[in-house]
Amino acid sequence: MSVLREEKATPRMGTAIGNMIVDISDVTRVNGASLELSFFEDRIVDVQLMEGYKISEPVSFSGNLTNTNGILELDGRLKTGYKVTCYRCLKEIERQLEIKVFESIVNSKSDIDELDAYTYTGNFLELDKIIEDNIILNFPMKQVCTQECKGLCQKCGANLNEGSCSCQEDSVNPQMESLKNFFH
Repeated sequence: MSVLREEKATPRMGTAIGNMIVDISDVTRVNGASLELSFFEDRIVDVQLMEGYKISEPVSFSGNLTNTNGILELDGRLKTGYKVTCYRCLKEIERQLEIKVFESIVNSKSDIDELDAYTYTGNFLELDKIIEDNIILNFPMKQVCTQECKGLCQKCGANLNEGSCSCQEDSVNPQMESLKNFFH
């Protein structure tokens, strides 16, 4: 493993993970060279990466970094846990995230013209942004505690999973009264 950590370093602007730095000097010299990576990052626990999503478990990654004609290919598996509120009833729930990561990383001085490509400079590669982006992009848009979740009453806000509320069914909106008979 060649992951270096600066324990007292503060996260760089735009990331919450910190400094996960890999020495890639041996990999960049030889086409086809590979480096096995494995890390466990616990400094991100209780960090909110995106509104409504909070990391609840350490982030772990295992995989390889391979030089393929000057392009570094990061290939591996990332695991973590997160907390999010149920979209329907607002209850806090915990979920696991296990994803396949495959990213191409180009030398910032190369002629390859990819606007969205990750880049490296010199003999070190910072994995922070790559890992954080992969986590954020794999968060599901809407989470529900169970598929049977009834949500909240639209009038009083009562959690309908815990019982019914005393709100009565609405009668037809007076402005739509004439349409009521149209569908019967």
